[in-house]
Amino acid sequence: IAILGAGLDLKWLTSNVFDGKKIAYWGDMDTWGLLMLARSRQFRPDICPLLMSRSLFDLYSPNNAVPEPTVAQKDLPIGLNEEESCLYKHLLGLGKGRLEQEYIPEHEVKNALASWVHESSI
Repeated sequence: IAILGAGLDLKWLTSNVFDGKKIAYWGDMDTWGLLMLARSRQFRPDICPLLMSRSLFDLYSPNNAVPEPTVAQKDLPIGLNEEESCLYKHLLGLGKGRLEQEYIPEHEVKNALASWVHESSI
């Protein structure tokens, strides 16, 4: 299942239809994407982030990152793990702290999804 464009309206994650299911999250690498991940964890603590790492940002941002027009919030969102919190802080300090999903190469996406599906089935 793919759900697109839900923004911060994440209450749908409370539906019992998702109980017992493996759920992944992939958003833009910016403060808004990380805020959505953090808020998603309020409803689904086991949600698995995909393609939301500092190493991936550092790899593809030099030619693709753009300024984030408005930062989600200055404080760290509650619900991010340590690695995600570090990425959030890093993004706050950049002039170009937004890397949209479209700029992650197809092979990275395919590999991440295949790994997640494999790990979820174990």
